[in-house]
Amino acid sequence: MVGRWKLLGWAGAGLLTLVVLAPAGMLWMLLHPPQAGGTTTPVELGLAAEHRRLTTEDGVELDAWVVEAANETDSAIVVAHGYPASKADVLPAVAFLAGDHHLVLVDHRGLGDSEGSTTLGIEEPLDVQAGIEAARAIAGVDRVGLLGFSMGGAAAIQAADDADVDALVAQAAYADLGDLAAGSFEGLGPLAHPMGALMLFYGELAGLDPDRARPVEDIGDVEAPILLIHGSEDETIDADHGRRLAEAAPEAELWIVDGGTHGAAALNPGWGDRVGAFFDDALE
Repeated sequence: MVGRWKLLGWAGAGLLTLVVLAPAGMLWMLLHPPQAGGTTTPVELGLAAEHRRLTTEDGVELDAWVVEAANETDSAIVVAHGYPASKADVLPAVAFLAGDHHLVLVDHRGLGDSEGSTTLGIEEPLDVQAGIEAARAIAGVDRVGLLGFSMGGAAAIQAADDADVDALVAQAAYADLGDLAAGSFEGLGPLAHPMGALMLFYGELAGLDPDRARPVEDIGDVEAPILLIHGSEDETIDADHGRRLAEAAPEAELWIVDGGTHGAAALNPGWGDRVGAFFDDALE
């Protein structure tokens, strides 16, 4: 009998350790992600580009490419990649836009070749803002669009609330970082809620306040035309986030890509045509 109680005690201690430490480990991995494998450069795609280093309002140095449009234009599009990717990962998908628009691709803080540490979308709007300033500095540019993927989409929405932009496309963006983090342990039954809450608590102790990354509260104030894209089968950021964003911005266009998973919506055969037409119309 004593042995059984001892075994139960060890099991309980192990479970408590799991509940307490697993969220801390998850947070550490999120803040120290492995670098994504994209290596494509503008030169490889035959694009004329300048390598730039940008500095954010809070002093973080970012790596960027300023890609020159093939045709004469007065518009530029700032491209914000997702987590834990880099500008090289999204370049192949957006290169076609360089026919009629200049492009500014920025590595978010702590990712790619940029300095600093990722904040999962809390401070990343400052990265997008630095890209907007670089776009505005291109000779002849007076109209700027934003194209963001996942975390970059969330950051683009928040930046667009504060900046004067003329078009916004956000793909697979989350509506609320706190809600996304709280659901990180789905599938663990009754342990899911306490572990999610603990990870949010640890994040706040590390200076990461998820309440500062709530695009759903910002998107309604964006005055530019908006296209929201989300895969119906997104396994990382549920399509409900896209629907919540659309509800908060009734004039936004919402495209739920049937069968699309996270990051794969851009592989849809109609993606380039739809995104290209949106920017052509909004930035014309």
